Amino acid sequence: MKQLQTLFKEGERIVLRDRTERNEKRKRGELFNIFDVLNLRTSEVRTHSAFLAELLNPNGNHGLGDRFLRVFISTIPELAEWQFDTEHAHVTVEDPSAGAINEDASAGGRMDITIKSHNQIIIIENKIYAGDQYKQLVRYANYAKRFKNWMIIYLTLFKQEASAESCTDDKGEKVPYVPMGYDNDIRRWLYRCQQIAVQHPLIRETIAQYINLIKELTHQMENNEHKKELLEVMAQNADATAAIYGVSQVEYIAYLLENRVFPVLKSVAAELDLEFGYTDNLLSAVKEAGFYFYKREWHRAGIVFYTETNGWRDFYYGISNYEGTTKLDIQGKKKLECMTQDPTDYWPYGWARLDRYQDWNRTVMPDMANGKFANYIKEVLNTILHELKEKKINL
Repeated sequence: MKQLQTLFKEGERIVLRDRTERNEKRKRGELFNIFDVLNLRTSEVRTHSAFLAELLNPNGNHGLGDRFLRVFISTIPELAEWQFDTEHAHVTVEDPSAGAINEDASAGGRMDITIKSHNQIIIIENKIYAGDQYKQLVRYANYAKRFKNWMIIYLTLFKQEASAESCTDDKGEKVPYVPMGYDNDIRRWLYRCQQIAVQHPLIRETIAQYINLIKELTHQMENNEHKKELLEVMAQNADATAAIYGVSQVEYIAYLLENRVFPVLKSVAAELDLEFGYTDNLLSAVKEAGFYFYKREWHRAGIVFYTETNGWRDFYYGISNYEGTTKLDIQGKKKLECMTQDPTDYWPYGWARLDRYQDWNRTVMPDMANGKFANYIKEVLNTILHELKEKKINL
């Protein structure tokens, strides 16, 4: 226990010093970031896919030809034998070549980034906060098989694996893909891109701003010396560090839910004259789980936050039967303006993805601990309740 206390105390001291230095840099304007100014930090298509594709494009406005693409190819061992012609590669964002999604979801869909050269294709599926679609990687693989050589790169903040629902075909076989992460793989590639662009200050500094954005999204320390110092403290308290690593991510998130999130959500429910509940399996990170808010006079209707996927992924919300057994008996489905997706039998007023908290991973942990997650849920509830009241909808 003493080692744990020392580790946390020293760790907090280093993190606070790093945070202080970062705030000082911000005051001096050294952290000015055009992506933040334009509110583009988490937009997968408009920011991340567009920026990465521009660098990868041999005909991009950076004017450096295929140099960025060549370095990117060199970072992926599986591409070593391809002899990929980077000079004549064609890069597309939101590539529609696979066509519309068919009825059984085995074909079609827009691919985030494609890099094509002769009879070879690299497909990059870019995931910042959005969840996987059903058979998404299966569809892309079925399209890619028409090429001599093909690869799917599954790019996430922390090099996560794709969900089984996305990459498993009807025969129960998983399509091959290469996981990559912004936290290390993309960040290291961008550092090499900076070196290539050293004589091109506008390009170099834009890449630097994007690297800073990635560091913020992946909660990385600003100062490498602070990181080394923290690692040394961990090494000096090896038993305590091992004990912390012995606690799984699932166990920690489950603890945060029970001890930090749920108590606040219960208070939020009481404040809004609602009841709060959650499914028995939510703390186990399994599929078909969620939490909900309801009134007894709503006749089994509730504002439900739900996932159909294992690992606390792909959360969405809407108005549904919080008991989850039957559809709500509502005549005439009408989509609420606060919902982004059309009504279905089980979601008669439409539904929406849980934005930045769609996947519960280590990027969400700090917000679960500090109350930001619960506050966001409260904002969603208030938006829905306001529209229900304004439109005089009685559940």
